[in-house]
Amino acid sequence: MFLPSLMYAVSSYMVLNCLDGISMPLFPPLQRLCPLAIVVIGACYYRMQMPSREAIVLIVIICFGTALSSIADWSVDLWALIYGLGSLGMFALCLVKIEKLHEQYSSTLELIYMNSFNCLCLFLIADLVQDEIRDSFMYLVTSTTWLFVLCLTLLVIIGSIFHALIFYCITDAGALHTAIMHNLAGGVQIFVAYSLSVYLFYDLAPSSANIFGVIIASIAASYYYLSGRCSDINFSPSMNRYMPVKS
Repeated sequence: MFLPSLMYAVSSYMVLNCLDGISMPLFPPLQRLCPLAIVVIGACYYRMQMPSREAIVLIVIICFGTALSSIADWSVDLWALIYGLGSLGMFALCLVKIEKLHEQYSSTLELIYMNSFNCLCLFLIADLVQDEIRDSFMYLVTSTTWLFVLCLTLLVIIGSIFHALIFYCITDAGALHTAIMHNLAGGVQIFVAYSLSVYLFYDLAPSSANIFGVIIASIAASYYYLSGRCSDINFSPSMNRYMPVKS
């Protein structure tokens, strides 16, 4: 479990740093390719059967739409590309490995506990290296307010709930479907953030491309699930349990 936790922690750390002030506009769209990365990892690394051609087309449309909804600036940066592809690969492989580990550990709570403990140790090491613990303590002593404590408490509670939900989605629905839902939620989330923070943070309004991306991704995802393209899945531990197989 340490390797998936390491990839999960590093990927989350890269996301937090690269999205600070949207300093790397190309980073969010690259993260929306996670479902495709899971398909490739499952086919190449675990020798899983590929989804049907129509399912792959729908997954590509979902990824394209959510990526389009996440574009704030059309500029291309080399470091954003490197960080984005690195974080994408680690997060996709992490989801697949967690699903495979569920075949060994039947308890989802056990997986959540192990990942939480490993990530806590890794983040503490990172904080010690960057000397952020001392800065946080000084801020709490000198500048903290009840509003800050309330917001921090709510963030911890909400983050814990979403962390647990991701694991339950992986163990119940599979890595691919978790990534698709994560994509849709991320695309809508960023679109709402644009709408609510036009002048406060992003300093730009949602473009027609953002709106079009959310629409086509939602339509493709709805058709993908309502048409039964995701129902032909083998849930045997020795077979692929997160990809629609060829018909």
